[in-house]
Amino acid sequence: MNSVKIPFAKDRATGQLVAVDEVEKGYACNCICPSCDEPLIARQGNVNTWHFSHYLTTTKDNEFVTQPCDYSLDHSVRLMILQLFEELRSLTVPELKIAHRVVSKARMLNLDDVELRCDFEGQLVDIKSSVQSVPLIIYIVHKGRRLPMNLLHPEVQRCGVIQLNIESLYREFERRNKPFREIVINYLKHETTGKKWVYHVKQNLPEQVERNSPQRPSIIYQFKCSECSSSWSGYVNDNMCKTCKSPLYVFPEAKQ
Repeated sequence: MNSVKIPFAKDRATGQLVAVDEVEKGYACNCICPSCDEPLIARQGNVNTWHFSHYLTTTKDNEFVTQPCDYSLDHSVRLMILQLFEELRSLTVPELKIAHRVVSKARMLNLDDVELRCDFEGQLVDIKSSVQSVPLIIYIVHKGRRLPMNLLHPEVQRCGVIQLNIESLYREFERRNKPFREIVINYLKHETTGKKWVYHVKQNLPEQVERNSPQRPSIIYQFKCSECSSSWSGYVNDNMCKTCKSPLYVFPEAKQ
């Protein structure tokens, strides 16, 4: 079970997010919660993974309580990623396979026109950018925050959508082999774990092959869902897994 708590908080002096290993211990950290603006404590012990926590207050019966707040590990990591994107403006993306053929290799992309927490086709997304004038959308997911279905099939077909599952970072946090900020930077710039193309400008290649092959107007595809292992046959648009109710993990292969 994940034992990592909150590694990032807002520095009271600068307003920027800082890691718990970048500040003074305890009450001297001078940090506040980005959600409720209450003071935080930097807990830097020798047993548990270092983390921030809210001040404890006492009731008239001397019972310790904290004010309700929705700030969490997931929330803090997501905010730090957004802050780092303003500085890095680059991302290593995973390879993309279509019908078992690599159509886009894993590589680092330099991002232009970076916008944070903005609208894309009526959907609030974490990051909107462009790569050589092609829109690239980045959406962060974790437990309790799933990818919106409309990002699977955007109206603007000449674009890319990447999902970042930040839960892949938590094991590195637990190991404490590197500073927290460095772990996140390394993930964005060098790792592909937890990253997935959910839409790519080349995603419609099987459909284009079918459209450009008049001698074979009805190519049948064998589909398999990597999430639940379901498999079925159908035409190019029959890529919705009936078990998972999603095409996200479905891969087609043309049948001769």
